[in-house]
Amino acid sequence: MVARATDRPTHVNGDDPEAVVHVTRVATEFRQLFQPKTSSSTCFCYRRFGHNEGDEPSFTQPLMYRAIKDHKTTFELYSKRLIDEGTLTQAEVQAMVDAFNKRLNDELDTAKSYLPTRPTGWTAAGAVWKPRPKATAAARPRSSSPP
Repeated sequence: MVARATDRPTHVNGDDPEAVVHVTRVATEFRQLFQPKTSSSTCFCYRRFGHNEGDEPSFTQPLMYRAIKDHKTTFELYSKRLIDEGTLTQAEVQAMVDAFNKRLNDELDTAKSYLPTRPTGWTAAGAVWKPRPKATAAARPRSSSPP
């Protein structure tokens, strides 16, 4: 990796959401300030349930996934931290969880009753595609690579 060769990578613990946001902002500001230099960051975290729904990670990595199963989730760690430092109360955290779950359920109900409408415009059956005009050189975004 180029970032490792230039001693510029940043590493962040995925269980610390504030640190992840901070490192991402620093990397973004670095990129904006030193264009066309790149910036990279490595978020150290894990997949709680394996790589996909067909994967059974505890079969191939039993010790690691036993440790992951026993490890608190990022949500549990972060909400406990916010409660311990007095930023939020347990009731406020629960209210946020309830509001989020309500929104998810409302959107699920909406999706269940959704009926697509007949396509119109360029998506309608038999519509003719009209190519868009090419951008002028002045309208093209600046890039770090040659045209």
